[in-house]
Amino acid sequence: MPRGGSRQPNHYVGEWFGQRIFPEVQLGDASPDAMRTHRCPFLTAAVGEAEECIKATPSQGVCTITSRDARRYGVDNGSIDWLVCPYRTLDGGLLNEVVRHLFDVAVDAHALIVAAVTLDEPATRLRIRAALAAGAPVFVYFRARLGGEISLSPTDRSPEFSFDITMVELLLGSNDPEIGRYAIVEVQTMEFHGSYGQATAALRNALDLHQSSFADQVGENPEWAGRAIQGPSIADTFKRTFYQMIFKFQLGLHASCAGTVLALPRAVWNSWQPHLGGPELQIDPRDPALRSLPRPEGVGLTEEATAWILVFDTDQTAGVSPNPLVIDMVIKTDTPTLLHYAFDVAPEAALGGGATARLYADICSKVLGWWPELHHAVAVHDDSPAQHDS
Repeated sequence: MPRGGSRQPNHYVGEWFGQRIFPEVQLGDASPDAMRTHRCPFLTAAVGEAEECIKATPSQGVCTITSRDARRYGVDNGSIDWLVCPYRTLDGGLLNEVVRHLFDVAVDAHALIVAAVTLDEPATRLRIRAALAAGAPVFVYFRARLGGEISLSPTDRSPEFSFDITMVELLLGSNDPEIGRYAIVEVQTMEFHGSYGQATAALRNALDLHQSSFADQVGENPEWAGRAIQGPSIADTFKRTFYQMIFKFQLGLHASCAGTVLALPRAVWNSWQPHLGGPELQIDPRDPALRSLPRPEGVGLTEEATAWILVFDTDQTAGVSPNPLVIDMVIKTDTPTLLHYAFDVAPEAALGGGATARLYADICSKVLGWWPELHHAVAVHDDSPAQHDS
């Protein structure tokens, strides 16, 4: 039983400054110093020098929130991670998977992927020239703090949009490298109700008080990492994301764009299933590693794959921190297919099985609670659309 109380929290800081805190403590050799100096391992690796976490104090250092009861979120057992920091996805394995699908890079090719902010460094330029000369694929990416976000300007008939990550291919030129196509990468993190402030304060205090035994103390007192952390805001996150995702998938059809990838943590993909009608994915017969959303009949769809959903997870069993990201599924899709599942299949499932009758009965019951003398003017017997005489 954890110290400090009989009831276990449901949600915990899973990774703090890139170090695994829950459900098992897995700290790297340099992690105590990194945590004391607020170092972000992902930004640090991207620029090649020490970079601090940019978050405000209540959430500083929080990379993932881990839910103890994963069954509530579509996983058979164990715990499940929700990414709450987009910089956590600056992982070589994830970015390599992105360029492999968007730019048709061979599985065994060793792509060089660098942050745009390092392009003015002579050492980076030498690496790029050497890689291109050797025939290796080379890409540069833009994102906030790493060269800046790329934005689509607004018009009087369309909104402004910023891209989480913009990948740009560099090609071998006669003298200097040439700029090829770009691609859009959107990373979906999860928002949580409330604040992580009490949990991060407890972890900071533990780091100050137990400098030489921090890992042991956190392992014996896991409730420190779960103090007052509330649940994920699943519906709000989906509503905030879906329009942007559809819009950017359409941008991926442009000739100068190689396509769009939506990178979703496994927990987020699972939480989206009711919003998409729980689709059953099809296995691509040409590549068993690929999945696709079954296409609705009678809808003109794009043939070339430019829209991809990459479902990934943290490998909590890796025994090293930061835990590597692993790709669970690669899903090929397009805008009309997603719209079909979100706005045809899911509503049909929601209103089936007598749901419309129950909904109307519930509404009537609430109105009658305030004015009992009222009567029903409409009789609802089944879930078929209402028929009206002309």
